[in-house]
Amino acid sequence: MQSNVNKYIMLKENGFDSLSIYVETVKDGLSSIESIKLIRDLFALSLPEAKEIMLKATGIAHSLNDHQSNIFSSLKDELEIDESIE
Repeated sequence: MQSNVNKYIMLKENGFDSLSIYVETVKDGLSSIESIKLIRDLFALSLPEAKEIMLKATGIAHSLNDHQSNIFSSLKDELEIDESIE
């Protein structure tokens, strides 16, 4: 994997942002966990920041907050929780 890391370092040095590099890692066959680890290391991102990049890259959500809200809404709908609980 070290030779692959050099590729991503070069991409960063050439102006690629964390989202673009995440997309490139997926194209290269890295798992989402490997890709998250790599962009965290390259860009000194926190885990929530890196997860948000993953969500944006995969089109799941525009932000981590949106994703968590969607999960809550889905669970609430499934469980038919009374809104007065909020």
